[in-house]
Amino acid sequence: MARLQCFLYSVFLVSTVLSFGVPIGGDDCEEEGQLKCPPGYKLFERENQRAWCMKYFPGNVTFFEAERTCRCQGGGSLSGIENTNELNWILKQSEIAFSDVDADNGGVWLGAYRRTDCHGPVANWINKTECNKANQFQWTDRHTLKKEDIWARWMEGAPHNNVIGKHSENCVHLQVSLEAIGTPNRKLSGTFDNKVCTDLGTESTFITRGFVCGRPPKGGSGNGGGYSGGGSDFVVIGAGAPEKKP
Repeated sequence: MARLQCFLYSVFLVSTVLSFGVPIGGDDCEEEGQLKCPPGYKLFERENQRAWCMKYFPGNVTFFEAERTCRCQGGGSLSGIENTNELNWILKQSEIAFSDVDADNGGVWLGAYRRTDCHGPVANWINKTECNKANQFQWTDRHTLKKEDIWARWMEGAPHNNVIGKHSENCVHLQVSLEAIGTPNRKLSGTFDNKVCTDLGTESTFITRGFVCGRPPKGGSGNGGGYSGGGSDFVVIGAGAPEKKP
């Protein structure tokens, strides 16, 4: 009898709540203004009350295939890196993924691309200010601010100006190594190297093993994942958008 009474009371309560037009379940219990990333994405705080979501994906794919996967995530793109918290998280996720396949070294595609003003024969652009080492590559996700301390992480000699076949090294790898501390490859872990966008790196020590997608979070107010104003510390990507896959 007690169970029956409890059941009847529950039915009465639900009916009463619905009669007031209050929905049952869903996301309505979330705090107003709460930022939320899609499942599997990690939320990062950025300066000026901005935020960004990231997710690591394993795979030996080209830059263009990685970008396509990110865009199929519902508005994402290959991600840039704005601060050391994001960099360290990507390195950790990469190390976990590499360990799962017993790999010591690998490269991870980032959302970075050489400015189109800096394409073609080196002699045509080498003296342009926008094509110096600090400026010739840009983030492509349209949200990441360009920070000098992050872009100072080029490996020695990079960015290169090599032409392999008919293709230049216009895309960017984050190099990751799990080798012993002090070994040559481990010293390169966390540095950037530019690669041919369609190169899987199968003949390289740092074979392509993954990529990082990024997107703004949902919810919140204000800038969210967007920009917070002008200044020289970021570049809105336009001319640097990736070319079509060869």
